[in-house]
Amino acid sequence: MPTTKTCVGLELMASHLGSAPIRSSHFDANRQWDVFRKLIHVHGRPIMLLPLIHAYELCEAIRDDGVKVVLGGHGADELFYG
Repeated sequence: MPTTKTCVGLELMASHLGSAPIRSSHFDANRQWDVFRKLIHVHGRPIMLLPLIHAYELCEAIRDDGVKVVLGGHGADELFYG
């Protein structure tokens, strides 16, 4: 998995705060087409919000890690208390 400045910064902050280890997830563009088709099938019509693909992928990764409850938000507006 590639190391980026953001990932390194997150690891440092998690260590400083004494929180759980950070797990990063990287999106595969080819798999996103499959997820896109699946979401269209589930919704029964084209979807208007492409970030739903990333949210779906993120939720799958979280579920695969065995996590049952997540507190989170979508988008940069969460930085400003949306």
